[in-house]
Amino acid sequence: MKAINSKMKKMYDVRDNKISISVHTPAYVNIDRDECFEITDNGLVIKISNSKCVVTLWKGTLMQHITIL
Repeated sequence: MKAINSKMKKMYDVRDNKISISVHTPAYVNIDRDECFEITDNGLVIKISNSKCVVTLWKGTLMQHITIL
């Protein structure tokens, strides 16, 4: 997880495996590594996305937003 630092991994209880990334806090969501999978960091938030959803994790506060496509 190149764009997700250890502080963010701990804050959101992010777990990585070969087929997906799962975020356990504040709500559980599993993001599969499909053909559209990507992680972006704009300084304020980290976005984990694939062809079906976008999960946004804020850096300054424990806040998560999930968009289902």
